Amino acid sequence: MTNTTAYLLLGLIAWLAYASYVIRLVKKSGEYNVKQTNVQTMIALLVPIVGAGFVHFMYLAVRSKEPPEDRRSLRNDNELDGNLNRHHGNDGP
Repeated sequence: MTNTTAYLLLGLIAWLAYASYVIRLVKKSGEYNVKQTNVQTMIALLVPIVGAGFVHFMYLAVRSKEPPEDRRSLRNDNELDGNLNRHHGNDGP
């Protein structure tokens, strides 16, 4: 098992332990009706999952973009004037 896997497993266990603790507090308090308790349980369990899904979606969206053009590597030095500006064709600087 790699360190990354161990940290992820430890984080998952910590999240489940904390979510279980909060859910137990809410259910034992007796201050909420059954519907409110169920909604709070769903929120306690789903918010980290929804957050992770959002982060994963954003990661995939950014990753799918083409990398920006590297302006340091030019294909044809004849296209440049003295100020390193590109000129297309035979217009001159």
